[in-house]
Amino acid sequence: MKLGRKPALSPEQVAHARKLIEAGDSPQAVARLLGVARSTLYKSVAEIAET
Repeated sequence: MKLGRKPALSPEQVAHARKLIEAGDSPQAVARLLGVARSTLYKSVAEIAET
C-alpha cells in the first residue's frame, strides 16, 4: 500500500511535456497546457530524467 499524494502528472504526461519543451515550447506554456504549476513540471521532468 502506497501512502501520500498521487503524482500530479503521469509518466506519459511527463514524456509528452519533455517532447514539447525539446520542440521549443516554453515550460510555462506546457505547464498551463497540462494544468500544473511550472515548478511541478520542472520537478516531474527532473525526477524522470534521473531514473
